[in-house]
Amino acid sequence: MARKLFIVERGNEQLFLMLSKILRDELDVEVIYDRRRRDQPELRPAGERRVPSEVDQRLRAEGYAVVRLSSDDLSGGNIRWSY
Repeated sequence: MARKLFIVERGNEQLFLMLSKILRDELDVEVIYDRRRRDQPELRPAGERRVPSEVDQRLRAEGYAVVRLSSDDLSGGNIRWSY
C-alpha cells in the first residue's frame, strides 16, 4: 500500500485546513506543514548541504507538494519518498 504525504507551504493555513478536511478519511494520507524557514540562499550558514529539491520547487509554485512512500521501500530500512 502506498502512503501519501501532502506537504503544505508554511503560512498557507487555509490550504492546510482544506486538505486536512477533504483527506481526513484517507488512511494512507497525511497532511503536514513545511516547517522549514525560507532563508535567502546567501544567508545560509557556511557548509549548508541542503539544496533546493523538486519538493521545494512545487511548494513555491503550487503551495503544496505530494510525495509517496511505497511499502517495498521499507524493507531495507531506508525510507524512500518519490514525487
